[in-house]
Amino acid sequence: MDLISLHLMEKDHKHFMFDKSMCMPVIISKRAYNIIDAIKKGMDKEQVYKDYGMDIVNHVLNRFSEIVEKNNDPETNTQDYEKAFHTISGYANEKISFINLVLMVAQNCNISCRYCYGGESGSYNQKGLMSKQMAEKCFHYYLSNLGGNKKLNILFFGGEPLLNTDTIKHVIGLWEEYKHNYRDRTLTFSLVTNGILLTPELVRYFKEKEVRITVSLDGPEDIHNANRVYKNGKGTFTEVMSSIEILRSCHMPFSVKVTTNRYTQYDQLTDFLCRQDFDAVYISQVDYPMLCTEKDYQMDTAMYGIYAKWQQELMQKGCHDMKEGKNNTFQAKQFNMANNSLRHNMKGFPFKCVAGWHIASFGIDGRLYLCKSFVGQEAFCVGNADDGVDKEKLVRLYKDFLNASRDCDACWALSVCERGCYYEKSKQDGGFAPIPQVICNIYRDKYAAEMVNAAAFKYAKV
Repeated sequence: MDLISLHLMEKDHKHFMFDKSMCMPVIISKRAYNIIDAIKKGMDKEQVYKDYGMDIVNHVLNRFSEIVEKNNDPETNTQDYEKAFHTISGYANEKISFINLVLMVAQNCNISCRYCYGGESGSYNQKGLMSKQMAEKCFHYYLSNLGGNKKLNILFFGGEPLLNTDTIKHVIGLWEEYKHNYRDRTLTFSLVTNGILLTPELVRYFKEKEVRITVSLDGPEDIHNANRVYKNGKGTFTEVMSSIEILRSCHMPFSVKVTTNRYTQYDQLTDFLCRQDFDAVYISQVDYPMLCTEKDYQMDTAMYGIYAKWQQELMQKGCHDMKEGKNNTFQAKQFNMANNSLRHNMKGFPFKCVAGWHIASFGIDGRLYLCKSFVGQEAFCVGNADDGVDKEKLVRLYKDFLNASRDCDACWALSVCERGCYYEKSKQDGGFAPIPQVICNIYRDKYAAEMVNAAAFKYAKV
């Protein structure tokens, strides 16, 4: 078997093997680990036979081959640099194939979160609302470039999208008018909101139209109000929780998006989320870990390490709960979400994030961006609703991103991170740059912890 692509890991006093064609690591014995480690490091095979015994070594190698074949994931998407470069180059002559449409229906907000990456009140350098006419133009472009994709989604985003409910309703109405022409497609709608503008009437409308709602809520009152405030500095927790009660009273399914920052108290946050028992909680850190922070809420590598350790503890508790059949605890739900995130994203695409090629992100003026995080940044504008995608520019950005990620080929975690996030590696003046190795090390440790827990549900022993 090919031992070059096989990686060995030690974590929590356990030993694991991981191949890039496998969807998760497999637990192995320490002896098997030592045998393969010796061979991978170049020890003469005769010496390995002498140290461990020929029968045992051959048994281990045969079992490894069987395990890799058994656990092979046919959807594995990992591409090395040369293959990825070839794939990207081919896009210049291929037709765009969208799955998701992001409509930035409001580049404005009714609150002023201190950490908003969209600039002051989510304006993205251009304050305003998307007109119905522009939304319709973006929607038509999206529908004309679906390729063979069957499961589709439109995300209403901002700013605060509920500042522009007329345009949201207009787009939903357009689909009801057109969907008889797309009987083989399934289209869902979703929106991310701070929740403050939700009313019983609006919730009932979204429930009828099966719109998936995510409410931004950073935790209990003192944590939430530290950053999510009105323009006068007053916290928004009370109003957000009132809107959540409206959702619950209308029996409307919803999820919660939590943004952690330098000052998040994780014990308090865990206790709050356990008590609230939300159906789904999406947790992310503010910005990305930085060697030198620029704003007081950002995380340096030490603070991100604390966040990552908390995440690992959630996964361990979730794994334990799942084993005991407690599938609905907060930690069990987080474990399931993390486990699913290890799956490869889109077969044939060279990166984990499919933004640009499979996701169309439009600003209020109909300009098309690599992803929603780049709205308002000219260097990452890749077209518009009239002319469509500028494939030459998109390909250039992909190649620049690939070049900034070239060292990833040597990393065992490539098949999990698949070169990471465009936004994290982006430079203010355009293009991309590698992230520091110390940050990669933190990410690798986080991936390893997630994979170790996942492996507990796919146990094999050599």
